[in-house]
Amino acid sequence: MNAAESFVLPPMARVAEPGALEAWLGDPDGEARILVAEGRVAPKTALAWVLVHQWKAAGFVDVVSEPVGAGEWRWIAVRQLCAMPAAPGARGAKGGRSAEPLAADGTPVSDHIFRAIKRAANMGLPAPSLATLAKGAGMKAPANAKYYVDRLKVAGKIGVETKVFAGGERRRYRILDTHGVTVKQSGWSR
Repeated sequence: MNAAESFVLPPMARVAEPGALEAWLGDPDGEARILVAEGRVAPKTALAWVLVHQWKAAGFVDVVSEPVGAGEWRWIAVRQLCAMPAAPGARGAKGGRSAEPLAADGTPVSDHIFRAIKRAANMGLPAPSLATLAKGAGMKAPANAKYYVDRLKVAGKIGVETKVFAGGERRRYRILDTHGVTVKQSGWSR
C-alpha cells in the first residue's frame, strides 16, 4: 500500500440527525435553538441541512452561523416565535375537520396562538403583539387574534394583564397550567 492509498480526508462537517431535528421542531415546549451542523464547510447536501433550509423558507426557523475558532463554524436553527408547523398527525375534531378556522400551519387558530404565547413565556420573551399573533396564524387583523386570546382566557388556559398607554396597550400573558409568564416590557411600573 502506498501513501496515496492510505490517505483519508476527515469529514468537513458534523451534521445532526434529521429525526432529532424533526422531533425538536414538533415539540412546542422544546429549546429555542438546536445545533444543525458544525465544521469547516456548510454541509449543503446533507439531509438535515436541506430539511432545515426548507423550514427556513416556510418561515418556521431561522438559521444562524457562529464562528467556533480555527476555521470552524457552527450552524444553528432558531425557532420563529409564531410560525410553528402542526405536530405530525395533528387533526381537528370530526375526522380532521376543525370547528374553528385553521392557521396557516394547518392547526386550529386558538392552538396556534396558545403555542406562540406559551413559547414566549417559556423563552422569557415579551408577549407577542396581537399583530404578530394574527400574522403568524395567517390572519390580517389584530382584532381577530384578540378574539382568540379572549377565548383562551375564558377557557382558563391563560391569564392576561393589559396596560393602556398613550400609544396603545401592552399585554402580559401567564400560562395557567405551567405558571410560565411573558416578561414585562418597558413601561410597566411593577
